[in-house]
Amino acid sequence: MIINKLSFDELLKAGFDELSKVHNQELNPTVAHNPNYAQYLKMDELGILHCWGAFDGGVLVGYVIFFVMPHLHHQHLINAHEDLYFLRTDKRQGWNGYKLLKTAIDEMSELADNIFLTIPRPSYQHLFERLGFRPYEQVFVKSDVI
Repeated sequence: MIINKLSFDELLKAGFDELSKVHNQELNPTVAHNPNYAQYLKMDELGILHCWGAFDGGVLVGYVIFFVMPHLHHQHLINAHEDLYFLRTDKRQGWNGYKLLKTAIDEMSELADNIFLTIPRPSYQHLFERLGFRPYEQVFVKSDVI
């Protein structure tokens, strides 16, 4: 598996839309797949968006996307917030997921004071702890769709 930093436009051209549909179906099939690609592209132009793609035989099999910007209440601190990360089910063996996240996190460590990741399932906690993260806050959601 090869991991490359890409612009969002390059990620789209590599097949992001189709792979993100798979991601959406796996994570939350009751919510329509409806990304705002124009906003992603604008954020990329502004230097806020940072993307990595994981490729196997030239085919996009995973991605990581972060938003990086100053904290709104503490503007001297730069925060990196994970937007999305996904690795195709058939590639989730060995260290593939770890390598994909570590590549992005290592670069984020050079840019940001704080890096925030969201755990969609408790089974991911061991992976994040191995990457040096610790639980910080809990997220509570009130929603009819997720």
